[in-house]
Amino acid sequence: METRIEGETCIYYPAIINIDNINNINIFGEGTIDGNGLVFWKAFWKRRKWNPKCTNKDEQRPRLLFISNCKNVTIANLTFCNSPFWTTHIYKCENIKYLNCKFYSPYEPVKAPSTDGIDIDYCKNVLIKNCELDVNDDAIALKGGKGPYADTDKNNDMNENVIIEDCEFKFCHSCLTCGSETIHNKNIIMRNCCSKKANNLLWLKMRPDTPQLNEYISIYNINGFAKNVLYINEWTQFFNLKGRKDLPKGVSKDIALYDINMTCNYFFNVSKSEKYDLNNFIFKNLNIKAKMNGFNAKLINNIIYNNINIEYLKIDINFIYNDVIQRIKRNHIKCINNMTQPLIIISNRYPGVWLEHVYDSIMYGHLFQDYQIALTTIKAFIDLQTEEGQYPYSIKQNNNIGYSQIQECVSFAGLSFKVYESIKDINFLKKVYSSSIKWVSWLYNYRMTLKKGLIEMFVGYDTGHDNSKRLDGMKYKQNFSKNGIRCNAKELPECDVAPIIAVDMNCNLYKTLITISKMANILEEKENEIKYKNMAEEVKKRLFEECYDEKDKIFYDVDKLGNKRKILSSTIFHLFLEGVLDKEKDKTIINDLYNYHIKNTNEFWTNYPFPAMSISENHIENYKMPNSWGYYSQALIALRCSLWMDLYNYKEDYDHLLEMWVKGFVNNYREYPMTQELDPKTGVSSGASIWYSSSMLLFIYACRRLNLIK
Repeated sequence: METRIEGETCIYYPAIINIDNINNINIFGEGTIDGNGLVFWKAFWKRRKWNPKCTNKDEQRPRLLFISNCKNVTIANLTFCNSPFWTTHIYKCENIKYLNCKFYSPYEPVKAPSTDGIDIDYCKNVLIKNCELDVNDDAIALKGGKGPYADTDKNNDMNENVIIEDCEFKFCHSCLTCGSETIHNKNIIMRNCCSKKANNLLWLKMRPDTPQLNEYISIYNINGFAKNVLYINEWTQFFNLKGRKDLPKGVSKDIALYDINMTCNYFFNVSKSEKYDLNNFIFKNLNIKAKMNGFNAKLINNIIYNNINIEYLKIDINFIYNDVIQRIKRNHIKCINNMTQPLIIISNRYPGVWLEHVYDSIMYGHLFQDYQIALTTIKAFIDLQTEEGQYPYSIKQNNNIGYSQIQECVSFAGLSFKVYESIKDINFLKKVYSSSIKWVSWLYNYRMTLKKGLIEMFVGYDTGHDNSKRLDGMKYKQNFSKNGIRCNAKELPECDVAPIIAVDMNCNLYKTLITISKMANILEEKENEIKYKNMAEEVKKRLFEECYDEKDKIFYDVDKLGNKRKILSSTIFHLFLEGVLDKEKDKTIINDLYNYHIKNTNEFWTNYPFPAMSISENHIENYKMPNSWGYYSQALIALRCSLWMDLYNYKEDYDHLLEMWVKGFVNNYREYPMTQELDPKTGVSSGASIWYSSSMLLFIYACRRLNLIK
């Protein structure tokens, strides 16, 4: 029948009890309305296992009670339990009262999917009093419409004048949720309530594909427990802009939380986003026991707070592990720039995905057996490849696409081939193959100006080694700009030392060429298989001739005059990372590099390995600033070690490295959660880029590999 589901009018199962266009109704108990939902829940989860993208509209299930177009309705002294889908749903109603009712659906052993207690959808004057809610989704959800044109649909409108009081919340995803399908909520009060086992007290789900306004919401005189007192994030499930380009920002404003006594994991769990604004929040008279504070006044415009008392609770590795997984799935998996499939966003500081971070999406696929994000990431860079073959170094929000540097850092072709090996999609392989050949052509055309058969660094950001001693003497340690405008990465600026033959960049090139040869073999293109293998061997030969220093037993960058730049940097890891060093043929060099330098406690084998620069370098303390590849141990380096240390039989050393990074993450978690970098000697964070995607994935990987989670 035609009904209302998830913010849309559509054909769907009717509810078990349906009431439409009738006024002055009393639905009284005592009594129980039992939906006997187990068979529906099992069917949903069976289908979801077969198709992870299965939605509530794919596996249709009835609600218990649906009331629409009614006025003056009282529902009292009833128990609603085991609903197949939403428990009760009121739509386009006025003057509704829920009095002394109980709502129940289980979250174990079989989860009852999407069994919200009370869904309020385009309603006015609603009272929920003295009710008990224990459900496997939102206890009370304010709905009203979704989608980019929801504000123009006459079937959608605001929820206004809602009072929730004297209620008890047991297990639920949130006591009160605005969203996810909502356009306007105004004059909402929740007071004199107790939360015992909720995930969130107040959850604002901000959909970036729906015009939203939440205003004049007051939460006060609340006690008990919730994992998060205030939770605000982007909600991108089923994101679809449907071509609309003038979508206004979502706004939540005039929100007040006061007279609250609660125990929680987070008092303030709010994500920054360019898709919504947060204005005029008041926090007053709060007594909080929390594992994490999370409070950041900069995230809200015009914030007032006073008399906030926070007592910190002990945090352990199990809490951090679960917190990190929830964080990366809820806050970092996002659609940007009108994409219909999400990427992994690096952090608030880096609001997008960089070419050097493609491995993040592959590690995510490995950890969660879901390679769709990796596929989307790789295809995004290929789709933005120029006609000449250049990849962008970054894809940021607001269609900010960067071409001013290379910053590949790990062979894009090599990583793409790893995805192919997991999914065995020959069409994907063909796409990567042709794209990789174009990329190599661009590099040979524009980045071999010295005619040495090796590619060159023009600017500091080409390698991603920000603030590194490795860049000393370069005129352009960041990008090359003219009149304040960044130049394309193919332009060579005037410089005394650049172009520089960079060890790591040529390791990337070697891996790309070898990978093209492997792909050609699979695609039965024998000529290219031989051609690109020979090109790879030539790059390796020239890299050894130009950059290897036999006396120092290490590889150095070389400037345009042929001088070795004798700086001990982490570029040497790339010889292992990209498989340049053959375990048999290069055994001596491998042993020398590893034992003289990498495993040397005065160079790279520090308390918290591996620093981006050897700690033996002179004046290294001068590079001790945030986001420094001239001093700190970087999570990116530690994560990339998963690509080579086991293969070269350094498993025990990698386990030790992971143990120390876990220790560092745990010790810094309260002040700098999932920080980008650690002091190689003390393990203290520099404070750079918290909630850093590579750090989060490294931590999850380490916890699983080392069996640290109970």
